Amino acid sequence: METASDSSLAILDNITSPEKLPEKEYAAYCLLLTQALDKNYYIHDSDSLIMIATNYYEKHNDLLPLALSYYYAGRVYSDMQDALQAQQYYLKALALGESLNLPELLIKINSNLGTLYSYQDIYEMALPLYKKTLPLLEKTNDSTNMSFVLRNIARVYKETQQQDSAIYYYQQAMKIATPQSISSLQNDLGILYLQTEKYKEAYDCIQKSIQSYSKVQLPYHLYLNLGEYYYKTALYDSAQYYLNSSLQSPATYTQAGSLYFLAQIEKQKLNFKNYLKYWDKYEQLRDSIENDSHFENIRIVQSMFNYQRIADEKSKYEQEASRRMIIIYQILIIITVLSIISFFFFKKEQQKKKRLLDLKEKLYKQSLGYLEENKKKIALLEQELSSGQETIGDVKRQLFETKKLMLEMENRQISLKHDTMHLVEQDLRKSTLYTKLHQTEEKMSYSEWSELFLLVDATYPNFKKGLLELCSRISLEELRICYLVKIDIPVKRIAILMNITSSGVSQCRRRLYKKLTKEAENAEKFDSFIADL
Repeated sequence: METASDSSLAILDNITSPEKLPEKEYAAYCLLLTQALDKNYYIHDSDSLIMIATNYYEKHNDLLPLALSYYYAGRVYSDMQDALQAQQYYLKALALGESLNLPELLIKINSNLGTLYSYQDIYEMALPLYKKTLPLLEKTNDSTNMSFVLRNIARVYKETQQQDSAIYYYQQAMKIATPQSISSLQNDLGILYLQTEKYKEAYDCIQKSIQSYSKVQLPYHLYLNLGEYYYKTALYDSAQYYLNSSLQSPATYTQAGSLYFLAQIEKQKLNFKNYLKYWDKYEQLRDSIENDSHFENIRIVQSMFNYQRIADEKSKYEQEASRRMIIIYQILIIITVLSIISFFFFKKEQQKKKRLLDLKEKLYKQSLGYLEENKKKIALLEQELSSGQETIGDVKRQLFETKKLMLEMENRQISLKHDTMHLVEQDLRKSTLYTKLHQTEEKMSYSEWSELFLLVDATYPNFKKGLLELCSRISLEELRICYLVKIDIPVKRIAILMNITSSGVSQCRRRLYKKLTKEAENAEKFDSFIADL
């Protein structure tokens, strides 16, 4: 695993059906495979393997592999950009590694945790972790990792504008760096010298970085650094040569830097046409870089959390979860109450519809139309009886005669009611108030309204009851219009009697029809409905 991790990965990949291994061996397999993938620079995209190992070692309190599984859980969650989880597992690994005195593991944990904080720009927490790693590395004589840690410390000082300290740590890193990494350190130090206007030292570092490359074609960023150096030392022709070379880079940052310095050179030469050409291209790239950086910062901010606020954040999430549960319960209660109310109103509406249907049926059975329908039925029964004297049996004949007799009795009752109603209505029309209301041009008095209600109620005993059964929430004004329509007062005269406009009366009639029948508004149908009620 430590000397040939690719071979380790190949061996693990050759294990068929690892999930059939005993629980302990399967946990070891999951930890080793995660470790091998990490050492071979695979990007982790799932925590399923490492969680199997972590859960097993937690359950059996197997501390040594548990510390290792915590560390690799941190590595997995770092790759998955879940900084909060990564941080938590690194801290668990750190606590366990210190208690077990595992220096090699502590080096890895401190280094990775420091990098996690550096990504969040929390340099005051990253720096102590990097520095804690140095004495541990001194005991192992691991100069390669030592140079990387020194470089990380230098970068923290550079980002916090402590250039002297940054230069010191870069120099220390270069003393023990491998040939493969020294070029990068020299290049970083050269850039730092350029920023601090130490041009001789900058040139020396850049040249040393160049000399470490055996290739004819240098990396584009070195061309850019040389171009910047020659620009800042006013050697514009040399600067343009190297900047035009670095401009060919596929990297957006290198292109933008090249365009910026080429524009500045043309500005110094007072060649404003070329200056504007380079500057426009630079602005376009800079906008692209800023957009990319903006979205990258958003991603980092969303995925990274400050360690010092973990407890507060956790408490906040728990409180938020509690609030959400309260809101959910409130919503459920509201939905339940609304459902009950809706059901109540639905039942009420159903009852109203049934009452309306019953009323219509009752009115129809008292109407002349129903009387005529019964007469037709009687005529058919008489025809059946006369045409089938010989074929109809006694029982059937008796049944027909009974039906005929019942229809005749029902018709006599309907006719009697109509005759009685006709006489009562004649008395109503002969009343002084009825005559006055059809002729007067004055508003009705309170006593006249009282008399009208008594008169109509005496003539049509169930009229007001029927109205209130259909709609209990009917206003006094609406009730008065119903009574006036019932005694056939025209719209214009209703408007005079009630001291309102004719359009107001028409609108009220339409609204009342919908209110009483739940059908579309219609003034004419309202008048017909009231007449039949």
